[in-house]
Amino acid sequence: MRIEDILQQKGGDVLTTTPEMTVVDAACIMSEYRIGLLVVCGESGKVLGVISERDIVRGVAEYPDHVDAMIVNDLATMDVATCEMGDHPEEVLRRMGEIGIRHMPVIQYGKLRGLISNRDLFRFLLQESEAGGKALQYNDFTFL
Repeated sequence: MRIEDILQQKGGDVLTTTPEMTVVDAACIMSEYRIGLLVVCGESGKVLGVISERDIVRGVAEYPDHVDAMIVNDLATMDVATCEMGDHPEEVLRRMGEIGIRHMPVIQYGKLRGLISNRDLFRFLLQESEAGGKALQYNDFTFL
């Protein structure tokens, strides 16, 4: 199984932002759609980074008097880890755990194709292990 299989099940729709969008507008989108992260994309669909609720909270705490003038580029994480459609879900989950992230943009041919979360990966791997009649192991945990 590959990341592509998970995206086929869950869908590849991803809410994105540009680096120039205001942080307030990005926060409004996250609030309206009840999501914790937006992928920052360039005009060509290339992933430039991500902005998360945590990034916004940090920015508000550090620069409370400048929030209304901040743009996504001011707070976004631009050195973002990505995965590809052909990657194996267990490997992607392992990488996410090592880096300490919960979401990873999926790219193909340099363009955004979807967004995968650790929850998506756990759900998929658990379904796969149940179908095969085996326990799912992750780090020091075993899921029966």
